[in-house]
Amino acid sequence: MKSLRRAVARAISDTVGTGVAGRVVRQAADATIVQKERSTSFSKAEVQAAIVSAFQSVQSRFQWNGAEATWVGVSEPTTAFAKRLAEAPVTERFDQGVLARALVELSAADGEVSDDERSFMADFLDPSLGTVDELAQRPPLTAADLGETTESVRGSILLLGWACAMSDEDLADAEVDRLGELAAGLGIDADQAADLRRDAQQFLFDQTLDSVYASGSRDTDGFALALEAATKMGIDQAAVEKFDAAYRKRCGIV
Repeated sequence: MKSLRRAVARAISDTVGTGVAGRVVRQAADATIVQKERSTSFSKAEVQAAIVSAFQSVQSRFQWNGAEATWVGVSEPTTAFAKRLAEAPVTERFDQGVLARALVELSAADGEVSDDERSFMADFLDPSLGTVDELAQRPPLTAADLGETTESVRGSILLLGWACAMSDEDLADAEVDRLGELAAGLGIDADQAADLRRDAQQFLFDQTLDSVYASGSRDTDGFALALEAATKMGIDQAAVEKFDAAYRKRCGIV
């Protein structure tokens, strides 16, 4: 779950631009590390963890080449999820505010916002739009609010809503219902909404497959865990097979 949430946080940070809190937090963390390095030596494990974390922040720009057992850079997004966010980033302030409120509403769909959810959203929500608790006190988004969003980014907003809701592997009926209401308010028809949900599912399932195929071949135990996560995210067997095949094709794994 933590891995999925990190991936979603990075995706949201990337699509809303450089002014978001997540980037500020990372910059502050980098400055803190530099300061500590002046008086502190790090263990080999800490250095390795930092390297992995740094790579994960740019992992969407690379894909695994199974034939050569190495990561290679890609110049174009390779999945529908990445393509949509690259083509329609949420950069206008009003749109960002609607996205932030929508994500907070989804996290509170079960009646409350947990501490874990507050911590998760604090990584990417722009504090100038309000804290998680402040946003949670706002009235629900109306059709008028949703109708004022930039038309080209409405799909991106719903896509990220689905990704955020599923990233804790506990998709609640209340979240599904609210996402349906958001889709209607954004003017997204049922077929497009279903496609966006499937794109978000593929994005999340791909994150689980990164560890499954880390060695260039399938790890059986890891794949079993990935299947458990898929079930919790509402991904059916046919979709699992399709996502798995697409992932292996992109990575050159037979």
